[in-house]
Amino acid sequence: MASVTDIRVALARSLEALPGLRRSSAVMPSDQTATPFAYVSPASTDYDLTFMRGTDRYTFNVVIVAGSREAESVQRTLDGYLESSGSSSVKAAIESDPTLGGAVSSCRVVRAEPASQFLDGSQQLAQLVQLFVVDVVATGS
Repeated sequence: MASVTDIRVALARSLEALPGLRRSSAVMPSDQTATPFAYVSPASTDYDLTFMRGTDRYTFNVVIVAGSREAESVQRTLDGYLESSGSSSVKAAIESDPTLGGAVSSCRVVRAEPASQFLDGSQQLAQLVQLFVVDVVATGS
């Protein structure tokens, strides 16, 4: 059985396939100022789905932050990550190895939703944040 930390690190590692995306397995790393960047955080856990510690289900959030002074450029970057397949697809990158190197029984990206927009003082778009929700099933301990 993989720990929550192992799963979080494996999810961050699965994003290596995405060109130009900086990533961290830690929640909102303070040194990540260049965008785009991603971080992984645990969201929820359902224990004991099968027979006395047989299976647990985890939900992780993969958060991607993209920024630019040009709103269209930022949106195009996020559009690529939102594709269901292709070289920039978060879903395709994570699901290319649904066991995350043997750490889990299965994982899949179940949805994406906008998280927030950040504007600078002149009301020009500075950053868009996109949230990807990942469902993970793993053997209980």
